Amino acid sequence: MKSTKHLLLIILTLISINVYAQETPTVTINVETAGTLPDLIPSLQKYEIKNLTLTGFLNGTDIRFIREMAGRDYNGNSTVGKLSVLDLSKAQIVAGGEAYVNYSNSDYFSSANSIGGYAFQECTGLTSIAIPSNVTIIGDKAFEFCTGLTTITIPNGVISIGGNAFSGCTGLTAISIPGSVTSIGVNAFQRCEKLTTITIPSGVTSIA
Repeated sequence: MKSTKHLLLIILTLISINVYAQETPTVTINVETAGTLPDLIPSLQKYEIKNLTLTGFLNGTDIRFIREMAGRDYNGNSTVGKLSVLDLSKAQIVAGGEAYVNYSNSDYFSSANSIGGYAFQECTGLTSIAIPSNVTIIGDKAFEFCTGLTTITIPNGVISIGGNAFSGCTGLTAISIPGSVTSIGVNAFQRCEKLTTITIPSGVTSIA
């Protein structure tokens, strides 16, 4: 009788794991200490999670890990990551940790209140991202060639959008720039072939 119950329990567990994989629910994780995200997601789930919501504090180490989940590693090479929907609206970007990317033999590190240059460049699997509410700067080429991106939420508080920030985001059809933005960099929306609607606030004083 006990062995039958144990067998039934194993079967139910396997079924639940299969359902988990098929339904791809949103995984929500609070990163209390910046740099610890790699310790909070089991290695077996790292490349399987499709919907991820993060709260707490994120530094370069965490961004590097997110990039890997979203299809690009530190060197810009492809990974098998399946991350598609990323909600960082209640997280905070802080300085510190490892370099999150190396571009042209230069390491890039996180800065407080900033989506740094090349942060999510070529993460083509991302379809939706909500930027942290504490961010004031979106760096150069931060989302360049994120060809799968169709939805992006830019919080009120961002004052600067860097050059080529969304260049090559061929899936974007509309984008709303918050009233806090005063500067838009060169080629910020270059090659956004499907972009039909864009709202530029009256506070913008510079479009490169």
